[in-house]
Amino acid sequence: MIRNAAKGRPNGPSSAPEISADGRFVAFASRATNLGALDPNGHISDVYLYDRASGIIGLISAGPHGQGASGPSTQPALAEGAKVVVFVSTARNLVPGDTNPHSDVFAWIAGVGIVRVSVSSTGAQANGDSGEPDVSYDGRLVTFSSTASNLAAGSTGGHRNIYVRDLLSAKTYLVSAPPANAAPNGDSSAPAISPDGASVSFFSSASNLVPGDLNRKPDVFVRSLSTGATQLASVSSAGQQQNRAVTAPFAQLSDVSNGGRFVVFDSDATNLVRGDSNRHTDVFVRDTVAKITRRVSLATTDQQSDNDSFAPRISADGRFVTFDSFARDLTPFIPAGPNVFVRDLLRHTTVMADVSAVGRARSPEHQAQLLQRPSISDDGSLVAFVSSADNLSGNRAGLQNAFVRALLPAPVTKASHRVLFLKGHAVIAFFSHDPQAGPLLCRLDHQPVALCPLGLTVLPALRPGPHVLFAFPGGQGTAYAGQPIVVRILIRRVGRGRRSRITAKATVTNPSATAAAAAFQRPGPVGTPGAGSCAIALCLRAYPTEAATPSG
Repeated sequence: MIRNAAKGRPNGPSSAPEISADGRFVAFASRATNLGALDPNGHISDVYLYDRASGIIGLISAGPHGQGASGPSTQPALAEGAKVVVFVSTARNLVPGDTNPHSDVFAWIAGVGIVRVSVSSTGAQANGDSGEPDVSYDGRLVTFSSTASNLAAGSTGGHRNIYVRDLLSAKTYLVSAPPANAAPNGDSSAPAISPDGASVSFFSSASNLVPGDLNRKPDVFVRSLSTGATQLASVSSAGQQQNRAVTAPFAQLSDVSNGGRFVVFDSDATNLVRGDSNRHTDVFVRDTVAKITRRVSLATTDQQSDNDSFAPRISADGRFVTFDSFARDLTPFIPAGPNVFVRDLLRHTTVMADVSAVGRARSPEHQAQLLQRPSISDDGSLVAFVSSADNLSGNRAGLQNAFVRALLPAPVTKASHRVLFLKGHAVIAFFSHDPQAGPLLCRLDHQPVALCPLGLTVLPALRPGPHVLFAFPGGQGTAYAGQPIVVRILIRRVGRGRRSRITAKATVTNPSATAAAAAFQRPGPVGTPGAGSCAIALCLRAYPTEAATPSG
């Protein structure tokens, strides 16, 4: 790898950023020639590795003696600690003996160099194109797709298949394999491997990978590498197979968490969850253990999106999902899309990630970002994405560049310690001196989630008894606070008959993080939008929720 410090602005577009689990390293493809590392092949696309801690950029796609790759290199993915970086290239000079006229998958291994991944267990070159690589955290297992028919037993010509290459044992295995050693009867693509290397998810038009695949549609599957068992992921909680996939020529993109438990994917289906009436591509998550499917592409208020959402990625523990969307209603103040969002599946919150360093919405894109896919760190705090907006970290040339966004801590927002009571209604004042502060995420008792604006929030008339309001501060480009503002209200009726009167008392406190998380684990009953079911009178409407069980 050729290393140097990054200086100046790139003079060519970049794409396909992939961030490591700890957020330190970012691998990406670029046609720029001035990224710091010596670029011997000019404006041909190369794969680079950026160390965010040292500021060093290294050229990955270089030959054994530092010579420039003779063909473009793209589609990087990296293991934990960047000890292995995999990518696709048509270059013939990255490894000795590369004589096949096809794109290949390669792996750069720290301290070793570049080895070819898309070969058979005997070392034979692939007789078809290979691509779409992904790698496990330890760098041992690499999954990829290929049209080759000579990589493993069971693969046949005429179809693209999914494979896993074990870099330690030098063995290659067919993943998109039907039972009883039959040959798959359709194409498979877009594989993703779980961080622990336990499972691979992928998209396939084959109908013989699992028994009972009768929907005559392509589907998303997940295969256990230890047991060899394959199951459908693109099904409803009741087991109903999806009634639509995605519009050709696009493939359904998926990702999978540790152990293969949570599979996230995009779909045009309308029958995977109740209430899916937006007629747009949505992002879903399938819990393969609990057999529950939920929609991910929702606003914090659980409102369904008003446009297409796609290209998801999931964190190792299955809690955070990042995705692209053209929707304008997932968060406030959304510019024309697509934009990058992060959904916290435990708290049911959605934030926009592609914002400027000061939390402002990005300026209009100079280049369309239709085929890009964001990447997320394990803790959900860092998101890598591509943009040509000119107000993101000095990107003044309007070129397509790779960015890493750290979701800022929630802005300091407080509630007045004095709660007013007017005609049976509690009035609470929320305020902040932080310009990034936005509406708070609120829940009154067990009512639906709603957004409370800065300023005055008026609660509906409360019946006698104890009540509690949880309010999580948040803002544009920030995470929601781990601990909420908590307003506890006690309404009491004193006396009897005509002499009775209502008394009210309120306290404002900040309880433990455990109480904060518990407030959002069990969504309360919901009503119909606009039918007076909103828990907070002056907040946004509450919307029907599809989340019955948290994914944490």
